[in-house]
Amino acid sequence: MGRISGNQAEIPAALWRSVIGTTSIGVNARHPREFRIDRPQGSGDWVLIHFPTPMRLRDRHGIKETHADACILYAPDDPHWFQAAGSTLVNHYVHLHGADLAELIARLGLPVNEVFYPRPADFLPLQLEELRNEWASGDPHSALVFSAMAVRLLACLARHMAGTDGDAPPRQDPVDERLRWFRKRIQTHPHLVWSVSGLARLAGLSPAYFSTTWRRQFGVSPQDDLIQARLDRACQLLANSELSITRVAQACGFADPLYFSRLFRKRIGRSPRDFARQLAPLGRPRRRH
Repeated sequence: MGRISGNQAEIPAALWRSVIGTTSIGVNARHPREFRIDRPQGSGDWVLIHFPTPMRLRDRHGIKETHADACILYAPDDPHWFQAAGSTLVNHYVHLHGADLAELIARLGLPVNEVFYPRPADFLPLQLEELRNEWASGDPHSALVFSAMAVRLLACLARHMAGTDGDAPPRQDPVDERLRWFRKRIQTHPHLVWSVSGLARLAGLSPAYFSTTWRRQFGVSPQDDLIQARLDRACQLLANSELSITRVAQACGFADPLYFSRLFRKRIGRSPRDFARQLAPLGRPRRRH
């Protein structure tokens, strides 16, 4: 009774009603200076907006000019009004809806219709990009995965919230701080699809400047840093799991096991099989291809 069947695998209706969904997500949306949003009646859903650049907007306190990295969370009936304070309007946003969303936002203590500043704010475009990819994927259970990712986004927002407009930071986070955050994400999730162009876009930098600054800060190119992070994870799996070489390659972001084996031998000095055999305890079953 009251169940969703098919691809949703008999999910209870009570759970399904609490799932968070979306109608629109934008990352690095850019508009000319004269662009303005004016919705006196609101949008009918919850809207989270992150402004990497200074803005003029109206919240419950009135019209104000914000610093870089300002955020605002509009309730369904809150009026929207904002425009660029400089030459270009840049924003990241997501429209959200869900039966229990208002309660979740209240429990997290997120300000509504009031400017606030997460510190740092670099996680926002990255998580919104992940949300957009999941929303467009069409994969099995993507609605539930999206909902979980939306909860994570709001929880991280509450965790990183530095304060409302009176506590505004004097300027944007330094580029070096942004790159350190991206590097930590790569090292933690090396199996994901990462690209210089994608990371540069999320960081608000050109790919060339992103690569140059990355090399200056870490002494290695972004591509080599990613390869090393994947090989480090491969070494951990080969030494501490029973996964086959093919499964290890896939778990570390390598689509081609043969390429993985050649690269591993070149960088580590021995094949994945030899590496695992030398580190594995006696009695471990023989590793398969």
